Amino acid sequence: MAYDGSCLPDDVLVQILLLIPASSRRPLRLVCKGWRNVIDERAPPEENLPRKILVFMNQGRSCSALVFDGSGRHRTHAWAFTSSSDEGRVHMVGTCNGLLCLHDHTTYGGISLSAVMVTNPVTGETVALPPVPTRWAWSQFAKGPGKYSFGFHPETKLHKVVHIPRGQRRSVDAVQVFTLGAGGKAWREVPVPVPSACYDLLC
Repeated sequence: MAYDGSCLPDDVLVQILLLIPASSRRPLRLVCKGWRNVIDERAPPEENLPRKILVFMNQGRSCSALVFDGSGRHRTHAWAFTSSSDEGRVHMVGTCNGLLCLHDHTTYGGISLSAVMVTNPVTGETVALPPVPTRWAWSQFAKGPGKYSFGFHPETKLHKVVHIPRGQRRSVDAVQVFTLGAGGKAWREVPVPVPSACYDLLC
């Protein structure tokens, strides 16, 4: 047991760390060099944690997810989601760390309406994202919902949803980003790194 008077004894720190999910320990490595060494040397690495298998099935207006244990033989959880509209369609934007980002899209007479949510199929907890900002709303409302992407930053441990405005072979100067957690309650505009960058919606 090492103890220099500046932090907790290693044995005590290890016992505390073992109570914290392995995925949440990485930011704690930044506290000090001593904590970093203890976490690296004595905390179980993330790759040794039991794995779960997430299966997502899209049936048009509804979708479902099944969670299996690491062997893939025993189903441990089942979850289902149905569009809020009879004509709606639910698509998966992406998945990270067992979370699903879903896009519920409906078109009425050429007008597009959409909602984006992030859900945990194990706990059933769902977070509905607010609509994109007003100045972007016309693109989403009249031309279609644009494209969404879902990602995770391993250092900050924050999940983000990115919205690219609707357009076929058009330039895009900025995208909208929504950060889950950390007090995130609104979309923020983020300039693209290459001015007048463009993309093909069909791709």
